[in-house]
Amino acid sequence: MSKWRVGIYVRLSSDDKDKQESNSIVNQKNMIKYMNNAAKQIFGQYTENDSLLDIKNANITPGFVEINSCILQKTNFENKEIKYNNDTQEFCFNAILQNFNNENVLFLNDITEQKQIQAEINEEKEKNYKILMTILPQKFIHPYQKGDKNISISVEFASLCFIDIVGFSSWSSTSNAGNVVNTLNEIYSIFDKNLSNYPTLTKIKNIGDCYFYSGGILTDINQPEKITKETVDFGLDAIDGLSEFNSRTSNNFKIRIGLHVGGPIVAGIIGSNHPVFELIGKPINIAQQMQLAGEHNTIHITRSVYEIIYGASYNIKEKGEISIKNEKILSYTLTRKL
Repeated sequence: MSKWRVGIYVRLSSDDKDKQESNSIVNQKNMIKYMNNAAKQIFGQYTENDSLLDIKNANITPGFVEINSCILQKTNFENKEIKYNNDTQEFCFNAILQNFNNENVLFLNDITEQKQIQAEINEEKEKNYKILMTILPQKFIHPYQKGDKNISISVEFASLCFIDIVGFSSWSSTSNAGNVVNTLNEIYSIFDKNLSNYPTLTKIKNIGDCYFYSGGILTDINQPEKITKETVDFGLDAIDGLSEFNSRTSNNFKIRIGLHVGGPIVAGIIGSNHPVFELIGKPINIAQQMQLAGEHNTIHITRSVYEIIYGASYNIKEKGEISIKNEKILSYTLTRKL
């Protein structure tokens, strides 16, 4: 970082000693009294007694008018950022104006290089932030960037939902890699766009051809009925979105959806070099098993879900009991009411 040398002299970014001293002085009559060599090279040559008020007639670069307005101020100032362009280079100065014996003295510290470096750092930070936004929830990004070691929360109620594209793995084995990735990316883009319409929902991650999302994990106020309804509505949107995709691309993909609600759920960042947002809790396994035992283009829900949305405008049918780790769970199928 550049430092002041003495009084009116200043160290610049250049290694050339003659360009390392930049200062100018005017007296109370608004006449240029002195410019050092660096100031002359940056701002242009001048003749003795050139008037700053009549700068049009002086042999000084037009951009110096901005510097001129600073010199003519009647009040001292410091740490003022001034930008200047002499048609060949843009400079950024940290300026200090002081009055000595009825003469204004302008000290200019060239911080052009520092500003450029800081701009590059800020640009990289913005790029990193945008990358982290695709990996981590926004509220966890700042603690992660600060280096916090334990970034976690506990949620008493959440919805957990898995959407699996039926037969996608088999289909992908007969297609080229580019087509597989493009197809999956387009389908997930449809899901992501629809998910943004539901404020209580958060995408957790993609697991191959399975889309995992949750409701209530990051909401400030836990509203089980709203969370559950939004989770169901998004699942129905996913079915409709995939149907539209099939019509447009002449495909015949189907999905199975498994949904469960409950808690507690632990959510947090796992890993430091390659952070991942993870959910941990028994309800997650139940939702996953509901998806595996589900039917095509329906949402397979547990009794817990049914009790919350009972009476809402959905078509719900009892499916029967399923066994999950030696536990019997009553389940239902849910579709959109026509």
